[in-house]
Order: sequence, then structure tokens, then C-alpha cells
Amino acid sequence: MKRLVFTAALITGLVAAGLAQGAISLYKTSFSSRAEYKSVASLERSGGACDRSWRNKDALGVTVRGGKADCSLITPVEGDSKQPDHIVQVVAKVTKATDDKVKESVYVGVTVRANRKEGYELRVFPKARTWQLIKNGAVLDENRDKGIEGLAKKNRLQLAASGSTVTAKVNGKRLTEFRDKDAEQVGGRKTGLTYGNRKEAKKALGEAFFDKLKVQVPVP
Repeated sequence: MKRLVFTAALITGLVAAGLAQGAISLYKTSFSSRAEYKSVASLERSGGACDRSWRNKDALGVTVRGGKADCSLITPVEGDSKQPDHIVQVVAKVTKATDDKVKESVYVGVTVRANRKEGYELRVFPKARTWQLIKNGAVLDENRDKGIEGLAKKNRLQLAASGSTVTAKVNGKRLTEFRDKDAEQVGGRKTGLTYGNRKEAKKALGEAFFDKLKVQVPVP
């Protein structure tokens, strides 16, 4: 599947046509076909610890073995200019198949303005009901939130970058809004999903899945 690159002229035309209110959807998938599953590819692998599968032929299944490991997947949507404005939203669940010793340290996430070394990322740890906002691998903000559903329950994750502002939400609730005075330090243009384990644990398995993925651009 060819990577989708959307020009400013096209986006302007969609806005003028009034095809969406608040945001314009560029890409949607529920992973109901093999082509849709393959359209979300690995950005990088952490020592062979990261893997993905077509879960029950209707979701994107992911696993992480051992730790620590951070895994990244990319969608077909990326910006055609520096610091693109994107919104990534997905339903994610860490399953009960995750080993007990890593249940609190396995996370699912979304990323914008990403490349192999840079990007903004929202990580959600369902068992611990905590979250982190990451910039280029460093934690900008983190907290615990009761709005996060626990292990084996679905959470709707959303991360938006618009200008120098990055907004993270879970299940429709805003977790944080960060205004980055050094936004130029993030040079990536890709959008994607992340998952991993932040605890050292040999052979421990973390399992999750993603569904109902959507990439949008905000309407000015």
C-alpha cells in the first residue's frame, strides 16, 4: 500500500467543502482485511522483543517479550512539511494474557510527529491506571487517572499536535495540554501506535491489541 501524503492544498479544499467539523479524517481502519492490517507497519524493533499479528482477523494484535522494550508502528499518514498537525485516535486493550510480573509496566500508546528518534507520544498503563506524555524519549508529564480503564478493558487513546500545543486524552477526558516552546526539536512527520514494557523481566510476555484507528487533521 502506498504511503499517503496529504498536501496543504488538499486539506484546504476539504475544509472549504465542509466535509468535517472540528477535524478531517485522513485514514480509518478497523483492521477488517489483510491489506488494512499490513498498512500499519513496524517503525523499529527493540532487540526482537516486539511483534504484531492480525488478531482474529479484526484487530491489530501486538506482543512484547522481556524488558525493557519500546515498540513503534506507523500508519500510512505522514506530513509533507515540518511539524505537521495531526490527531491520532485508537481503541486499545492490554489483555489478561499478559504475565503477572509485567501487568503494571506494559503500556499502549499513540504518537505524532514521529520518526525513529523523535516524536510526541502518549503512553497509557491500564493496570496501574497511569499515563505519560513523552517528547523525544523524555517524560514531559505523567500522572494517575481514574478515567483510565484497567487491565483487559478497552481505552480510547488520543494525541493531537497543533502548532506548538500537544493535547492528550483518554476516553474523551483531557489528561494534559502541553505548550512546547521548543517544538522545533521534534522533527518527525509520521503518525503511529506504540506499545512496550518498562520493567526488566526475562521472557515475560505482554499482550495487547489496537482497533478503530483514525488519523485526522484539525480544522483551524
